[in-house]
Amino acid sequence: MDRVSTTNSYNVVLSGILRAQQTQNEANTQLSTGKKATDLRGFSSDSQTLVAARTVKVQTESYIKLNENLSRKLDTQNIYLTATADAADTARQAIANAIANNSGNALMETLKLQFSAAVDSLNGQNEGQYLFAGSQTSTKPVNVTSMAGLPDPAIPLAIDAIFSNDSEVQTSRLNDATSVTTGMTASDIGKDLMTVFASIQTYFTTNSVPPNVAFGSTLTTAETTFLNTQMQAFASAHSGLTDRAALNGSIANGVATTITSQKARVDTIDSMTSDLSGINEAETVSRLRLAQQAVQAGAQVFLALKSSSLLNYLN
Repeated sequence: MDRVSTTNSYNVVLSGILRAQQTQNEANTQLSTGKKATDLRGFSSDSQTLVAARTVKVQTESYIKLNENLSRKLDTQNIYLTATADAADTARQAIANAIANNSGNALMETLKLQFSAAVDSLNGQNEGQYLFAGSQTSTKPVNVTSMAGLPDPAIPLAIDAIFSNDSEVQTSRLNDATSVTTGMTASDIGKDLMTVFASIQTYFTTNSVPPNVAFGSTLTTAETTFLNTQMQAFASAHSGLTDRAALNGSIANGVATTITSQKARVDTIDSMTSDLSGINEAETVSRLRLAQQAVQAGAQVFLALKSSSLLNYLN
């Protein structure tokens, strides 16, 4: 006759109930979090892949943030470059109109306005820092405030002296492998334009001897010849500034493409880690139901054992 151990039967049933409860708790946690586990130990062989993927994601998101800031800076830079180019073109058009009308009335006033517009743009700021100042971002790169303050461009290095920027330009890293020069300096951008304004101011000052004033109601032959030369110089300066703006735009487009690529990379990483760490909801629900049924069945067996114990028969 086989000897039945009630204690051993209890232990077997209780172990089964505990295992089913553990499976039930795990399934509940997975359904509430949407993940297979709450720490790396629960991912077994996939843990190293997940750690590497998360590291790449954090690094990529850091580049995205930096590049988005850079993109905004380049957009601001484009506004100032375009405004400087517009000032050069408006000054050229003012001279063309004066020559066409054979009159210099209001010419200097118009040129002074365009000079101020150009200086304001070259002294443009982004987030409180001067964009075109090189590394001297707290100092205005153009230190002259009026056409009357411009030096004679025939004097060596005279035009250079109106610029306070240094030659250092910003280089930005877009990712681990790519760096691009994104900075420009006021002296590189505006020297040609300021030279034209200075040439006109010097001519005006030299030829305005009371009671005569240069560029009066009727232009002289000499004035017309001089203004023709300066009109061409403004056109050349405008072309150079337009090229600078185009270069800036090209860099901005490259940064935008990089951001798009990096965001797609983050999405890919999220998808991959979701596949590794995420759950199969239908399978998890099925495991939960089976575990619940196992707990209920175990409880019923436990109660049956309790009711069939020797003590119950003796009682």
